[in-house]
Amino acid sequence: MKYAVLERTVPAELGTPETIRQAGEAGFDGIALQINGPDPSAFPVWNPEGRARIREAAVEAGVEITSVSPSFYWQGWEAQQGFLSDNQFRREEAIDALKHIIDAAGGVNADLVLIPFFQLCKIEDETDKQRVIDALGAVIGHAEHNDVTVTLETSLPASENAEIVDAVDSPAVKICYDAANKAALYGYDDVAEVRELGDRIGEYHVKDFHEPPPAFPDNYAALGEGAVDQQGVADALQDVGYDGWAVLETEMDKPLEYTMDQLAYTKELFGD
Repeated sequence: MKYAVLERTVPAELGTPETIRQAGEAGFDGIALQINGPDPSAFPVWNPEGRARIREAAVEAGVEITSVSPSFYWQGWEAQQGFLSDNQFRREEAIDALKHIIDAAGGVNADLVLIPFFQLCKIEDETDKQRVIDALGAVIGHAEHNDVTVTLETSLPASENAEIVDAVDSPAVKICYDAANKAALYGYDDVAEVRELGDRIGEYHVKDFHEPPPAFPDNYAALGEGAVDQQGVADALQDVGYDGWAVLETEMDKPLEYTMDQLAYTKELFGD
């Protein structure tokens, strides 16, 4: 297992080299970068010059860039609903943006691009699912060329996530499994979900939420103190052969030492 931290989880300002340095200082193997809206071009990973600075910072910190996540898809940029829009031009615009993000990930040697499907981009019905499948089909060659895997984080049950992955039929499309979202927000049995998804899981978010969850950010709980059966999920992941990235998405606005403690807890779960 390799251990990374979501960029907003460390204290430094999002989109700065300091987040990468802090990830290394805390003992992580990698960091998952985020591109927040409404202007993705404000983030260094969006342009070649910024990617060069990111690569340099990662080497200096001794960490890998795990993934690039375009959070802007559900933070305002996506007011036109991205892949799910009824407007074909808007869907094509979202596909072009995803190709650009895949280029960005390849440019910083990241393994993954995480696409979140929440709020305005929540997958609600069969039409939405088919539009996601079509969009992924349009970028698969681009992802494979860049040696990047696109992971999807959705509110759907394992069976429907599996349908999407199987329909695209490429090793470059997997599911990002977030146990806290699944258990506390949607009421799924995490252990059963992980076992059903099996090798379709390409990324794991380590997180815990109170149940029932209060409003963000008070919904966060220390790992092992919320709704998630942390050990059960860790065991299930190992049983299905998952050995990729475990990305900590723990409480924000905490000292770096807190995140280090959460990393130590996570490593114990996996026997590292």
